[in-house]
Amino acid sequence: MRIFHVAVAAEWAAALETGSYTTSTLGRSLAEEGFIHCSHEDQWQQVRRDFYADTTAPLVLLVIDTDRLTAPVREDDVPGSDRPFPHIYGPLNPDAVVEARDLSLPGGGRQISRLSSVPIWRALDDVPADLGSSAVVIGNFDGVHLGHQHVVARAREIADADGLALVAVTFDPHPMAVLRPEHAPSPLTTVEERARLLGDAGVDGVFALAFDRQIAGWSPEEFVDRILVEALHARAVVVGANFRFGHRASGDVATLREAGESRGFVAEGIALDGGPQVWSSTYVRTCLATGDVAGAAEALGRPFAVRGVVVEGDKRGRQLGFPTANVPASGVTATPGDGVYAGRLRRLDTGESFPAAISVGTNPTFDGHRESRVESYVLDRDDLELYGVEVEVEFVDRLRGMTAFESVDQLVAQMHEDVEQARRVLDVPGGGRA
Repeated sequence: MRIFHVAVAAEWAAALETGSYTTSTLGRSLAEEGFIHCSHEDQWQQVRRDFYADTTAPLVLLVIDTDRLTAPVREDDVPGSDRPFPHIYGPLNPDAVVEARDLSLPGGGRQISRLSSVPIWRALDDVPADLGSSAVVIGNFDGVHLGHQHVVARAREIADADGLALVAVTFDPHPMAVLRPEHAPSPLTTVEERARLLGDAGVDGVFALAFDRQIAGWSPEEFVDRILVEALHARAVVVGANFRFGHRASGDVATLREAGESRGFVAEGIALDGGPQVWSSTYVRTCLATGDVAGAAEALGRPFAVRGVVVEGDKRGRQLGFPTANVPASGVTATPGDGVYAGRLRRLDTGESFPAAISVGTNPTFDGHRESRVESYVLDRDDLELYGVEVEVEFVDRLRGMTAFESVDQLVAQMHEDVEQARRVLDVPGGGRA
């Protein structure tokens, strides 16, 4: 069943960062503390009218799939309504929200973000009791590169042939972040982005195992029994050929096959080959660190991209004639090495995509230090209002490295050249400002 919840847009955006959404201040008048108020499709307009009429903050309508909720739902009477309203008893997990609509627009709102199309289970108890038998793929799946997609494609073939659900088991955080944090790599994707990409590749559900030292101490047999057999009812398991698991990485594909013989599943290891280059998340990170975004795209099967909310900057770009949309390089996920790139900026609220010249770094020409940023100048556009908008910045090719210029005039001249070079890379004709 799908139910609906009117929410303050800023609170929902914050929830995507924290991983859960609790009752808003406005919503507390609708139900006792700790409940999230939701409405049926024919009731949400009533909620908006009766409880949010005086609200000036932007509102969104969240479309919630109750099958994905981690908290229970019960229908309760609401004064003034002739039918009960469903309430969620506990925090709303964002992966249960399959759509969000902008209520500032007429006609019921426009979809503003398409979230993961697959559920994310973060604990053994989250896995649906009626999951049934499954095919399983296991790995970090960071970046969901072509090697990962190859593994998923093989598992999808098996799942379709045997009528099984396909589940991806991944780890959050990365095991290295727990076992050797000083050597932990910067992730290419968040768990939510990973789930979205795995869903695009053909996965039906994602089990994001909360990796800690206790799980690190499990033997290969304990991992198999607790995760593959008891939780996921695995009938087939597909992994990369170099897959290792269990305490001190003592299990491998052969261990998995042997365990499956007595537990009712078959196991298969797939080589992550990309011609002379083995596809790997490490290879993608190496490409990004050197600015080789084209090489990263070849391994990923798509251009590398970062997401974030546009923040107000120092407006220096606008003063120089090149207004930019600035996204902090938060360090949560990897970014390309400092430099200037050709690429695209996509608004996640409307889906619009624009060609752009993109700068990554701290802008060393000007005095003072600041946080690293991803700054996107949309070609020929100075009319876009993007503050507070979540965007995706896609990198197509590197134009040059980051340089400290001796004068502002030299910088501006180079920026003009960067824009023209970006046009050539992106095959965008010259044009006037909008």
